[in-house]
Amino acid sequence: MTTKESDFVVGSHIAHSGKDSIKDVESKSDDKEKTGEENVFETHEGEMEFKTLKWPMAAIVMTKIQFGLGILSVPSAFASLGAVPGIIILLLMAAMTTWGSMVTYRFRHFHRSTHSVPDIAMIMGGEPARIAIFSFYILYIAFVLGAQILSISIAFNAITAHGTCTVVFTVVAMILVTIIGSFRTYRMLSWLSWIGVLAVLSSVLILTIALGVGPDRPAAAPAVGPYDKEVVATKSTTLADAMLAIVNLLFAYAASPMFVSIVPEMPNPKDFPKALYVCQASITVVYIALGVTIYYYTGQYIASPALGSANEIIKRVSYGVALVGLIAGGSNIAHSLSISVFVQAMRNSPHFKANNWVFWAVWIGCVAGVSVFSFIIASSVPFFNALLGLIGSVFSAFFCLGFPSAVWFYLFWAQEPNRSWTASFKSRSVSLWLKAVMNAGIILITLFIAAAGLYASVESIDNQFATGSVGQPFSCADTSNTSG
Repeated sequence: MTTKESDFVVGSHIAHSGKDSIKDVESKSDDKEKTGEENVFETHEGEMEFKTLKWPMAAIVMTKIQFGLGILSVPSAFASLGAVPGIIILLLMAAMTTWGSMVTYRFRHFHRSTHSVPDIAMIMGGEPARIAIFSFYILYIAFVLGAQILSISIAFNAITAHGTCTVVFTVVAMILVTIIGSFRTYRMLSWLSWIGVLAVLSSVLILTIALGVGPDRPAAAPAVGPYDKEVVATKSTTLADAMLAIVNLLFAYAASPMFVSIVPEMPNPKDFPKALYVCQASITVVYIALGVTIYYYTGQYIASPALGSANEIIKRVSYGVALVGLIAGGSNIAHSLSISVFVQAMRNSPHFKANNWVFWAVWIGCVAGVSVFSFIIASSVPFFNALLGLIGSVFSAFFCLGFPSAVWFYLFWAQEPNRSWTASFKSRSVSLWLKAVMNAGIILITLFIAAAGLYASVESIDNQFATGSVGQPFSCADTSNTSG
């Protein structure tokens, strides 16, 4: 197996010396004997069935995980960057995260036992890599869930005009996502995901229509007198503000590393690309259409989350409609993180797919544990934009961009046995060279976003505490700025 276009096995993984066609990947992975691995949710007699998620339902689950927080932060990012740079960067993030999801999907075709990112790390770097990446992954998704819990508490504050202490609302949000997130499979959550997507979309449409046809000015605009919204195609801004906006746009696609854990629950994993393309294309169109519209009507007075941009009545109505969607999004994220923890802890146990009290005790414990951890994050960092920026710079850049590109090099750029580096480099096809350059570029972008985005997020957090524009950790203060 030393010809230019042949596939070969190196250690525990399959590598390509010539091309990375998805048809080649699928043909090599359909036969269990060729991969030597069994699907992580392969069902045997007496075990629970997990592979029940058809691709249309998978698409809506992915859309709900991705959509809820992104649409609430995109308009403010456009306000910081200007509409044109904002749209260009958003499209770039959509393209790179879609590519990254396809890379991890292809990896799983070679390794059917793969469930989530930590499994990929295990195969690439052994147990130390699995432990390191798994720890980092838990922190990442816990921060994402924390942001979702924070948004739910903001919604409760807005709807009730700060009816009680914010910590109480945050606890209620944590309990809700724990209960709903403990549903056993993604399929059980899929119908709630449909409702959730419609709820968030409806709430943003209500806000958009109210801003477009209503006589009132944006909530943050001066109460009387003329005002300038400063709606521009391009905008000069500071590095810190620009990077905070960029990482918020990246966070709009922050759920993409979780998508690989959906594949094992699909009865026909080859349908995953269809679900991925439907998800990414639809949310990108919605992000641009509604993001630009809301920015046009609010300009520099856009709130973040965006639902707070209109007057008090519209704010309460918008948050009221969105609440179901925010809870559904949080529940999906809680489920995704919990199932990853559960699989890592239990996959070698006889109780892994057994419908008994041990299974349920460990499963409920996983969901409760990640929800409590995320609650602590949400209560400790009580500001929405800066929290998303912190997640985007430290975690999203690595998991959404850099890590998939490293996986691509592992899969398709490995050294061929019994061939010198010089001969191996000469054997690469033009297509593979172009993809190598692209992935190297993505890794460089990752490093820049991580460094500059972290600087911007820390500066924003420091400024907000210094000016007193946010409350203290575990504060009862109103996070929605809604008057009674």
